[in-house]
Amino acid sequence: MKKIEIKSWITGEVIFSHETNGNAIKLTVDAAIKLKANLRYADLRDADLRDANLRDANLISSDLRGAIGNNIEIKSMQLPMWNISFSLNEQSLAIGCQQHSIAKWKEFTDDEISEMDAGALDWWKKWSAFIFKAIELSEDKR
Repeated sequence: MKKIEIKSWITGEVIFSHETNGNAIKLTVDAAIKLKANLRYADLRDADLRDANLRDANLISSDLRGAIGNNIEIKSMQLPMWNISFSLNEQSLAIGCQQHSIAKWKEFTDDEISEMDAGALDWWKKWSAFIFKAIELSEDKR
């Protein structure tokens, strides 16, 4: 039996725990959703959520940095330097260790992007249009 706990990225408190043979974060998230657990503020960093049914999940303000999405509610892509995860339901976009609303990403100034990381501005100028186009094209599939 393996026990996995989903914690709040803000308080560190356990939001939900699940124990089963061969447990994985995807199975724990699935169990939480089936039991209608509130996953708001859940720390899902680096979680592999492929094939997870997140349709009824409350993922508002969840930490999706580095998460592999299920390609329905959470989509992800790998680009040089940083991984990207976004949720159209939550209008959230995570790039590397930075997670903000999609609208906020569109408003960031060059100075704000530069302060995020060394090389961030050059990367942003190269990839931002591509990222926003991918998000736009994903909206057609909702």
